[in-house]
Amino acid sequence: MLRRLFVIVLLCMLATYGAPGAVAAQENTATVHGTIYDFWTYTPLENVMVGVTSGTQTLSLDGTYSLSLQPGSYEISARYSQRGTLIYKDYENITLQPNENVTRDLIMFPADVGENSENLDITPDSDETGAALPWLGIAIGLIILVIGVVLFYNRKIMGMIKKETSTPSATKVVGVPEELQEVLNIIKVSGGRINQLELRQKIPLSEAKVSLMISDLEDRGLVRKIRKGRANIIVLKD
Repeated sequence: MLRRLFVIVLLCMLATYGAPGAVAAQENTATVHGTIYDFWTYTPLENVMVGVTSGTQTLSLDGTYSLSLQPGSYEISARYSQRGTLIYKDYENITLQPNENVTRDLIMFPADVGENSENLDITPDSDETGAALPWLGIAIGLIILVIGVVLFYNRKIMGMIKKETSTPSATKVVGVPEELQEVLNIIKVSGGRINQLELRQKIPLSEAKVSLMISDLEDRGLVRKIRKGRANIIVLKD
């Protein structure tokens, strides 16, 4: 009887003193969320695995994500794979304060070839290492030489094509002031997307004025601004 009473009292103490700590930790939880964009199309990319250094992971089915984390510094990683092969990836470092709500969009860049072979054992046997090194050096040298020749001629051909190709013509948008039309033309000539800092360098206006012009174009539904780290990428809408 006394033993059962002791267990009941101990459980009550744990519930009394443990609950406030759990509630306090829950109250300090910060949230980071955003949209995951495809690098080529700047449209939301579905079925992306998003995780942080603490081990928390979630699968984004619709191209958006939201993580509830304790205050601290994290590395957010996003990986998109098809049939076991890594196709796109992105990494973002972030520091969260208590109760902070942060929007951090991710742009999925094409994955490096080395990412797909990180689990392969390519270490040669110790007895064969010395004999293989000279041939390996020759092979690498030949590969570099071939790549250099290909890049040289490819660059030469692309330069000839570029000379023969006219610069994209500016499109006049009805009802848009001249200064906003100039911004639209710069973005179009840049391939339909441009970093806001680069846009600022091409327009002889103040940073505040350029920001107001971009906001005006957003309100008119002509451009879209995507947050990337501390920078903004301005994208023309179709």
